[in-house]
Amino acid sequence: MPDETSATPKTNRRRGKGRPGEQSTVGKDALIQATIDLLRTRSVVGLTVVEIAKHAQVDPNLIRYYFDDLGGLLTACTAKMMADRQEAVRELMSQRGTAEERLRQRVSTSLRLQRQDPNFHRLVVDWLFSHDTTEARDILERTAARGLGLTVNFLHAGETAGELRKVDPRCLNIAFIGMFEFFVSAQPLVEALFGRPVDDELTDTFAEFVVDLILNGLRKQPSPAAPG
Repeated sequence: MPDETSATPKTNRRRGKGRPGEQSTVGKDALIQATIDLLRTRSVVGLTVVEIAKHAQVDPNLIRYYFDDLGGLLTACTAKMMADRQEAVRELMSQRGTAEERLRQRVSTSLRLQRQDPNFHRLVVDWLFSHDTTEARDILERTAARGLGLTVNFLHAGETAGELRKVDPRCLNIAFIGMFEFFVSAQPLVEALFGRPVDDELTDTFAEFVVDLILNGLRKQPSPAAPG
């Protein structure tokens, strides 16, 4: 008599790396977004496919099917986050206004996005910079070009209107990245300096300082001449 136990198909057997079952409703975009949501409260250091799958409530093999491994998923997440950030800034910067108004839009939006995804730059530094793959290099090159393009357009419009002097847009772009990233990644230090939590009000205060610093610098402005 056949062994009924061995003859009965196992319905809970884990799938190998293959196409998801027909009942699976979780696709690539959903997995990318679930990982981005997780990274808002979790550092990339030590992150595993199993942890991401648990957060997304899927089998780890689904991640392996779509992205091969953790590296493929993190690269896809980085690409989406970079593109979304730059598109948000681009839309604002394309609006008409003075150099000061357009700069304020860029600074405030970039700081808001950085606070929303505080581990973003650590993801870029700890993951993308350290993986020399064709895809990673392509993402970096496209990101650098788009970011620089935003800065070039801002400076060109300001120069044309006679509001700004000519400066190296590459240096200004680096300054933008450094100020926005450090304000969030070094939050404990910022809170110690100000003696208060980093909130919307403090973020707005810092944003106004950045705008003033870039437009006016630290040099004391000469007093207007008295009317003769």
